[in-house]
Amino acid sequence: MNKEHEHHALASACEWYAILNDESVSEKDKNDWHHWLNQSPKHGQAWQRVEQAGRHLSGLDPTLARAALNAPKGMGRREALKKLSAGLLGLFGAGYLAQSHYAEQLAFQILALSAQYQTDIGQNDRLQLADQSQVWLNTGTCVDIDYNAQQRGVYLRNGEILVQTAPDYRPTPRRLFVKSAQGQMTARGTRFSVRSGFQNTIIAVFDGQVDIENLHGQKHTLQPGQQVRFTATAIGLVEKAESFRSSWTEGLLVVDNWPLIDFIEELQRYSKHNIELDDRLNQRRLVGTFSTRNLSQTLESVANALNLDIHQNQHQAWQIFP
Repeated sequence: MNKEHEHHALASACEWYAILNDESVSEKDKNDWHHWLNQSPKHGQAWQRVEQAGRHLSGLDPTLARAALNAPKGMGRREALKKLSAGLLGLFGAGYLAQSHYAEQLAFQILALSAQYQTDIGQNDRLQLADQSQVWLNTGTCVDIDYNAQQRGVYLRNGEILVQTAPDYRPTPRRLFVKSAQGQMTARGTRFSVRSGFQNTIIAVFDGQVDIENLHGQKHTLQPGQQVRFTATAIGLVEKAESFRSSWTEGLLVVDNWPLIDFIEELQRYSKHNIELDDRLNQRRLVGTFSTRNLSQTLESVANALNLDIHQNQHQAWQIFP
């Protein structure tokens, strides 16, 4: 099976896996799946891989996928299925299905579909916990909060948050923690940001300290002014915390000598429309503070600063030229 056919067959197998695990699956769905399965030996091979992955999900509550698909917020069932199958396929592509910790990462992928708190692309939000701790949600973020007498837990399913912890005055204080798909971060009276997808987590600490433990059991304590990227199996090199990792709460993107391609990639997170940069401009450098809430104004400012041409096409995509 060549790579293109393998990818296509796996994509279809992942979608069928999601459909068949939906409690509203119909007899027609099952008949259509049988028809697809018998169309080609390649489909059977792909299905075996997906089915084998499913059998390995012993640590994942089997109702999670169904709960996510039955209660999607702001999306239809078809889109929820598409997102779930894309997540399964992504885990295949990243090689996670050969690793023992992939079940927890898949759980985060599934639960993002039905998270308590979700922001749309370009939207920000702020939550206040009962103890006055605050959690800011950046663009395209999914979060669950588990706050009770035993714990103060924030589950970052996907996206980016900034946390300002408040003291816990109980006789036995509860540490506030954030869990991502790669591990847990426990705050010690602090202000910090966390960005997480399904491959890595980036945490930047601005005040206090944060203890990190990834799924592989590796640990590190971050000090004020430090940031680090970690995966489920490795913790990277500690670096200086970047300003833009907190400035987004004010709708600002602070850049210091960034390649223009990196700036556009970051700005794209705030837009539903494509921002297309001419390849000749990739390594042009940019310094400044820009709005994430008024992208037209931001792109005009960049064009003026670097003497570039910019316009929107009929599909509302921005195009930037020398």
